[in-house]
Amino acid sequence: MNLNKLELINFRNYDKQIINFSTNINLFYGGNSSGKTNIIEAIYYISTVKSFRCSEDIFLLKNDCDFFQISADITYENNINKKYCIEYNKINNKKNLKIDEKKIYRFNELIGKIPLVLFSPEHILLIKNEPQLRRKYIDNILINTDIEYYNLYNKFIKIVYQRNSILKLIKENKLNKKNIEVLNIQLKDLSIKIIEHRKKIIDNLNKIINLKLVEDDRKIELKYCIKKFDKINNDNLEIYFQDFFEKYIENEIVRCATLIGPHRDDIEIYLNDKLLKYYGSEGQQRLSCIILKLAEGLYIKEKLNVYPIVLLDDFTSELDETNKIFISKIFGNFKQIIITTTSKENIKNIRVDKCFFVENGRINDNEQDK
Repeated sequence: MNLNKLELINFRNYDKQIINFSTNINLFYGGNSSGKTNIIEAIYYISTVKSFRCSEDIFLLKNDCDFFQISADITYENNINKKYCIEYNKINNKKNLKIDEKKIYRFNELIGKIPLVLFSPEHILLIKNEPQLRRKYIDNILINTDIEYYNLYNKFIKIVYQRNSILKLIKENKLNKKNIEVLNIQLKDLSIKIIEHRKKIIDNLNKIINLKLVEDDRKIELKYCIKKFDKINNDNLEIYFQDFFEKYIENEIVRCATLIGPHRDDIEIYLNDKLLKYYGSEGQQRLSCIILKLAEGLYIKEKLNVYPIVLLDDFTSELDETNKIFISKIFGNFKQIIITTTSKENIKNIRVDKCFFVENGRINDNEQDK
């Protein structure tokens, strides 16, 4: 799959901009706040219908504008061309999506249509911060490649919300504990299915990383960790959940919160058998995070039989030349890659097919690196 053309209108610091991409490695370079990351964000937005930098669409508007529009021309492996267009209007706070001029009313129809992988500097928090980000990393891959998981996950979130509401009513003596038994069964069944999906993809990612991406002296491993409050036997998840419901229901009632389930679990990341969060250097953490994102791309390729677009925002910072070259060798596993950096000097040892100089929301693509 290739992104041929991107058109922006009133998006971030761009009035109107048309970008024609190379099918291989594209480089956007320029000073800070020039608009490089805005290009990455626009591509991400038309794939996912959301930004990775903010939660409100109104902040994506160019100053004093009432709407923005992003359009993308895509060519797939079977040489089929598609045009995607998404427009946000500030007046009614709504967005409209079209595929080949046909209006799409359900945004989940876009899932998997423009697969991509994003690395941004903030992704190092995936390793450094709390479990929520690591769960999100795994869940996002599954949601965008497996419609069954998408449906499971949405059902699970609804059950947790309903169960928390019941716990609150029990605490207020408006209901008794019997009212939560049906939800306990639903929570258990959905949780087990979600955990099984997560464990399966983690096994796949571990194989991709250590068989295809890293060398013998570097082993990166993901481990799924089910949250426990004591030494509950969790070899059998059915027993584990039932034991938990019996032992911790009073605690859950006091807190009005569901304290068991996939929304409480963690994915630990190890480098050479040491927990990367605590024992890895800044450079090791960044390099490992980039490798995780590229493994995500190869998983998408295997699952969907489509090459995802790889978006690398300022990936070279904190990496020495040896590791930059190491990452560039992995690029051969992909087709289209879009990179941003402040200077071409930062990737002098990486072959680039097309360069774009970005300055104050304007793009010059006259330079070609051969």
